[in-house]
Amino acid sequence: MGFFSAIKSIFDDEAMGDEIIKAQIKTMQTCKQYHPAFDMHQLLAETWLARMKSRGADLDDDNVQSAAYIETRLFSCLPFPNSARALGIWFIYKEFPNIISKYPRFGEEFVRLTQKSKMLLECNEFMEVYKSINPVTYSGFYSEDE
Repeated sequence: MGFFSAIKSIFDDEAMGDEIIKAQIKTMQTCKQYHPAFDMHQLLAETWLARMKSRGADLDDDNVQSAAYIETRLFSCLPFPNSARALGIWFIYKEFPNIISKYPRFGEEFVRLTQKSKMLLECNEFMEVYKSINPVTYSGFYSEDE
């Protein structure tokens, strides 16, 4: 985050929203550098955990670890950077709902980004796509019987 962007985001809610999204993209890029073998869902979960750590969450808590995967699942079938953008907007929604209501473009972008994943869920095709994009996470969480 540049100095002037940081200052602007303190006083401008829309700029704050944009900075939250940019931060998730940057965190996810860094995570990919350190963990090149991670699949998309693992990268998203690590990005989510990084934000929670900055908020004081106990990353050793099993509930926090589970939440990282639960809250990022919908975005895990999106390509980067859309996956990170959707996660950033999710954080805006959860942490600053006033920004979402004040600047509908964030909500509109979220709907656009997650539309394919939601369609896959409705058609019961999500897990097939999920498995192909996230094979490591799939093998760790789901059995072949599902």
